[in-house]
Amino acid sequence: MGKLPNPAGGHVVTYNGWPLYRYAADRAPGQHRGQDVFLNGGYWYVMKPDGKPLMP
Repeated sequence: MGKLPNPAGGHVVTYNGWPLYRYAADRAPGQHRGQDVFLNGGYWYVMKPDGKPLMP
């Protein structure tokens, strides 16, 4: 675990260098509506328990 500065203010938590975010449309455990979504200039992926991104 680590952290990076957030351009919007504060910090973003990281794991293995990947920034971690919560996708607002996910309302219940196990949901992953943010998987492979193009948002804010890039694609977003769910992180697997082993710390690697779940790639399509």
